[in-house]
Amino acid sequence: MPDIHDVTQLTRTNFDGYNGGLTASYSLGKFFTDFLAKIDVFSVNQTSVTATTHSNAIDLTKTQFQNNSQANDGNYQFGCIETTTSSGSTVLAPPFFGLTGSATDLSSAAGSTDAQNFILANNIGLHYDLAHLLFVEPSVGVRYVYSSYGANAAALGLADGYDLRLEAGGKLGFARPIGGDAIWTGSVGAYVYEDVLVHGLVVSSTETSVPSDEGKVRLRGILQNQIDFGGGVSAYAELNGRYGEEYWAIGGKVGGRIRW
Repeated sequence: MPDIHDVTQLTRTNFDGYNGGLTASYSLGKFFTDFLAKIDVFSVNQTSVTATTHSNAIDLTKTQFQNNSQANDGNYQFGCIETTTSSGSTVLAPPFFGLTGSATDLSSAAGSTDAQNFILANNIGLHYDLAHLLFVEPSVGVRYVYSSYGANAAALGLADGYDLRLEAGGKLGFARPIGGDAIWTGSVGAYVYEDVLVHGLVVSSTETSVPSDEGKVRLRGILQNQIDFGGGVSAYAELNGRYGEEYWAIGGKVGGRIRW
């Protein structure tokens, strides 16, 4: 019988880097629109471990067996079937299974490359002020990401890719003064999105998209807090989560902004 091969591979890919970009906003009455242009720069390091198990089957039908009833030393044969014929004689029937022995070989590989993401995004929405300093903002948005990988990317299974996403939802929030010129703004939002066109591997600073994500409708939730100190300086913290078919993720970020 031929050997049986079972191959298992575990791969870990780390993306370490930085990002930066520009945002622009415009509002007129209740209408607003936001535009984002951003770039991510990554160093990509990948390690993989492959385990190959060989199961060597022993064909017992080709092994000579002694009749158990004739073994007077107490050593019985394994793997045969003892039967009695109509004439009273005892015979050994061919076995229907075999013995196996297995061995596992381990191998590892590592490689690295660099990557850049170019991101364009635009949101359009309406802002409605409510009682008690609350507000609500329904919006729709579109985002395009293009990922470019450097030399040796093909050896790591990476290829340039792009992702086009459509999104719709809204958020409920508040804005209140906390002293001086500072204003504290907090909100919770829920959005439905779909990656309508995905090619290759797209990895941004917050998530990953692959071709199998295309056409799947998913939910994104976000909790935001921001303090505007005046003069265009602000600090923010954000917690977000995503959920959908064959997918879930959580993440967060903190940072500061300067606007002029």
